[in-house]
Amino acid sequence: MENTLNISNYMAVSIGLSDANYSLLKEALKSFKFDLVNYSSYSEGLPEIKLNYKRIVLLFIDHALPSLNAFDIRFSLLEQHLDIPTIVRLEGVVKFEDMDLIISLRISRVISEYNLSDLKLSIQRYNRQEDLEMDEEIRQAWVEESQELLEEAEQLILDLENDFNDEETIAKLFRVVHTIKGSSNVVDWKQFGSYTHAYEDLLTKIRSGETEMSSALCANLVNGFDRIKSMIIAISKSEEFDFNLRDWVRDLSNISDSAPKSQATTVSNVSPIRTIRVPIDSLSKLSYYVALLTESQRGLLSSIKSLNTANVAEKMSEIGIISEELQVLEKSLIEKLDDVRCVPMKSVYRPFPRLVRDLAQDLGKSVSLELIGEDVRVESTIASVLTNTLVHLLRNSMDHGLESPAVRQSKGKEESGRLRIATVKNGKSIQVTVEDDGRGLDLSKIARKAVVSGLYSEEEISKKTEEDIANIIFERGFSTADAVSNVSGRGVGMDAVKESALSVGGNLSVKSITDQGTTFTLYFDASQSVMFF
Repeated sequence: MENTLNISNYMAVSIGLSDANYSLLKEALKSFKFDLVNYSSYSEGLPEIKLNYKRIVLLFIDHALPSLNAFDIRFSLLEQHLDIPTIVRLEGVVKFEDMDLIISLRISRVISEYNLSDLKLSIQRYNRQEDLEMDEEIRQAWVEESQELLEEAEQLILDLENDFNDEETIAKLFRVVHTIKGSSNVVDWKQFGSYTHAYEDLLTKIRSGETEMSSALCANLVNGFDRIKSMIIAISKSEEFDFNLRDWVRDLSNISDSAPKSQATTVSNVSPIRTIRVPIDSLSKLSYYVALLTESQRGLLSSIKSLNTANVAEKMSEIGIISEELQVLEKSLIEKLDDVRCVPMKSVYRPFPRLVRDLAQDLGKSVSLELIGEDVRVESTIASVLTNTLVHLLRNSMDHGLESPAVRQSKGKEESGRLRIATVKNGKSIQVTVEDDGRGLDLSKIARKAVVSGLYSEEEISKKTEEDIANIIFERGFSTADAVSNVSGRGVGMDAVKESALSVGGNLSVKSITDQGTTFTLYFDASQSVMFF
């Protein structure tokens, strides 16, 4: 049987198909422009499936294979985090005892025979091309943001080499690494998350004083940073990157006079590229304005050069008219530039449904997400800040705010929690709210933790309003979590949200009602924001 593999973007994979069924499937895939590769056995196909996972839109398995059956293959792939929509051919009628397996393994479709028209419908319905394209957009956006953060982190580590005791620099480095790790689940690489988590652990020990800074430890931080950087570069190029997680984590904590040499090469030559998407018609309009501006300048220069005592009145009139035209053009150009440097909130929202879904599964919660204002356009710098800060707010709401299904049911609520992000634009002002219908903020716990952690005295807390106490969650190093987890509890996150908003002229407030929910409001005045060109 001949395999077909070109250099197109997406492919379907089959395992154990007969020649006739392979030909039929190949015919059905023609109109979708998907390549098709067939493997006679799972052991033969697995290495290629791993290598091409981000390109595979569908998997077809013949159940009656000599070694593993289709259910075993599906289970094995899921164990390796290779979740591809799967269609299984079962001979005869589906047995009752197989139904639970089909459901639990999330098999997309079960068929008894291949039929051309049925295959086309199944391919159209179950292929994941759109998901893969969205994942790629999300991945590239994350890479761009992470590369910008890496530049900041690199300078912070260099500063640490000059001053081991600079607590502010250590805190900033911690927040950068936390932000990269916190949003890294969009690339679905668990080893990357595990390693950056270990890097955070080391920084946590340094911040708490448990581990003392030294030249050897600083060398470990540099080495670990280079490794994080090299992994992100591999992600940006869709390259395979294999490493021994246990060894790398051991290197981080192995503080000796001879720190391990960095395994990252050509890393320092890679520069991040900051990009925004601009509609073609906007570029055309800008080109038109520039052409008019050039023509008006020529006219102005011609009038000035031809000015003499005999034509002063005439030429001054021409110059006045051209000056007015230039003023109109300047205003139009500025307005169009303002529009060009804006992006739709849809691009900011894009990773959130996936993030909420995955995090809900990790937390054992049921959560629905509503997104409002996808077409609202915001300045690209604000959008960049929102990409990270909204991740923190969503994670906080899901971890601290929304209750488990059992607890919600006991309170008379729907088992599924509700999250809502809404963006509203009023002139040049942008308001973004993140609202949940969870338990609300525990103000007494916040007050108690603020006293225990030494942020405030009992007397100072007693004089604060409920709103003041709620805003303590934005103070550096404050957390109400009782244990460290991948989601929260490291004393970082909410303070980063506040600082990020302030950095572009924004603000942040919170309102909460016990057992009704919490609303965070981010407010930005675009006229006060920092612009990057």
